[in-house]
Amino acid sequence: MLLCDRYRLTRPIAAGGMAQVWEATDLVLQRPVAVKVLKASLAAEPLVVERFRREALAAARLHHPSIVPVFDTVNTDGVSAIVMPLVEGHTLREVLDGSGRLPIAHTRAIGAQVADALGAAHRAGIVHRDIKPANVLLTAEGRAMVSDFGIAKAIALGDDLTTDHSMLGTAKYLAPEQVTGDNVDGRADLFALGVMLFECLTGEVPFRGNTDASTALARIHSRAPDVRSLRPDVPEDLATVVRACLARQPENRPQAADEVAAALRGQTRLVALPDPTPPPPVEHVDPTPVRPTASPKVRHDDAERRPRWVGPVLVVGVLIAALVLAGAAANATSEGNQFLHRVIGVPLERHDPTARAVSELDPSPGDGHEDPQHLGALTDRDAATVWSTERYRQRSLAFKGGVGLVFQLTKPATRLVVESSTSGWGAQVFVADAPHDNFAAWGQPVTGQADIAGTTSFALEPTGRYVLLLITDVGAANQLRIADVSFRS
Repeated sequence: MLLCDRYRLTRPIAAGGMAQVWEATDLVLQRPVAVKVLKASLAAEPLVVERFRREALAAARLHHPSIVPVFDTVNTDGVSAIVMPLVEGHTLREVLDGSGRLPIAHTRAIGAQVADALGAAHRAGIVHRDIKPANVLLTAEGRAMVSDFGIAKAIALGDDLTTDHSMLGTAKYLAPEQVTGDNVDGRADLFALGVMLFECLTGEVPFRGNTDASTALARIHSRAPDVRSLRPDVPEDLATVVRACLARQPENRPQAADEVAAALRGQTRLVALPDPTPPPPVEHVDPTPVRPTASPKVRHDDAERRPRWVGPVLVVGVLIAALVLAGAAANATSEGNQFLHRVIGVPLERHDPTARAVSELDPSPGDGHEDPQHLGALTDRDAATVWSTERYRQRSLAFKGGVGLVFQLTKPATRLVVESSTSGWGAQVFVADAPHDNFAAWGQPVTGQADIAGTTSFALEPTGRYVLLLITDVGAANQLRIADVSFRS
């Protein structure tokens, strides 16, 4: 894909609720870049497009070594995009997922750099609103850089798009005032930084629940545990920084990010003010989220619009719907980027003895599945039973990277045969020794085809125990139907 006759997009590297990030090349300056493209499912929403535009404007105003800068913006042929440097490294989320927790000195360094970035943003009148490990990039040189101002609030701009009594963010890292719909300022970012520091030191977040709603509400009805109760070797001054940032009342937190940065570097000491007694928990029933039309799919909708909060009394009743949108509008990023990985067992005696379909991968803004009730039909050797994708409003699935089908092989195979009556579809095939719940982890495709006229065959080299069929184009009818999948030697 070529944008503005300048940026050649080569491969997707991350996906979130609002956009997909591509590795690309700037053909004019001959340098690698990252291009953040607004997803097609949201491009028809004027409010979302405007918020995306403001992300570029907000980030372009910020110049700091710990903030990912903006090189350029694109708005052409119905595509909105932001061009940024391609940062070599990993997200803090990836590092935590691999290590569980970080050394104390490393935590201090990352926290101080993130606080530096927040200080620069807050002085420019910008509140990030979604500080979390997935939005912190760790470069190969060891620098921490804050990215994704997708739901930032530009306080200096009068017509604020994220009005009072609305909630955006990620459930684990929300400040109490974000949950209750109260006014939000830079101190909400400091609360999220406190959650992130807690997680870096202990390997877990301070507030947990069975659902996003209960996780968000936990910070209103309970205090965070002391970080030293889970990791006794944390120095008292560092534990005090975490404790101060996690105060439920904004006025009891540090009032500036620069104070937190200085305390993390040992240049000053913070004082954690007493936290008032929490209110009693509110008994509630999680409602079923209402899903308005906002998706490129026709069969069902999966990109919810943000609800308007009538008042704090209605917080519990609409919290689930708000949090579902938060994942669609802000996430990320890696935590952007999250897929529902379902393992569905099927009676092997009725199926291809060489393989079985074990999961669907339907990334955001999808809802995690396409046609799970017919997943077993893929390998049942019965042409009358069919698995199908949703019917989309467009044939290309580039807006979310595609839809994946994961198969587990019971013996080696050298060829994958897909029987379909659909014309014009396309797919890539990946092979690995273990399954993964995101496309990037599968590595490079071993083969791929475009504009397939019905049934086709893919060569499987090298061989592996798991195969991912990544559907990238659902064909001329905007829906791919697969009658059978078989693996042959």
